[in-house]
Amino acid sequence: YVLAGIIALVVSYLLVVSRKAEFATMRGLGAPRLCSFLSFFLEQGILLLIGAGLGMTLWLLAWGAPSSLHLWLSAGFVVCYLAGSAISIAVMNRASALAILADRE
Repeated sequence: YVLAGIIALVVSYLLVVSRKAEFATMRGLGAPRLCSFLSFFLEQGILLLIGAGLGMTLWLLAWGAPSSLHLWLSAGFVVCYLAGSAISIAVMNRASALAILADRE
């Protein structure tokens, strides 16, 4: 379960960092730091809700109602995913648009 949480952190981090060019473009065009943070964070939140909702729906159809342990584990996954997204966006948000584009993978 800890491994699933770590994977959620890493995957969300990599998904956001892979979009450096879009982030730098937003910042370069004058978007405030809060606006760029919220834009990317809400996008990741929507993707998370779609994915988690689909997973829970498939679980419900295949095995019935999930136990309280499954719900807690799903909530932990959601928290880890959103934390990874917030961390990666905050790290990118500290730099200028030129520094973001100049950074090597």
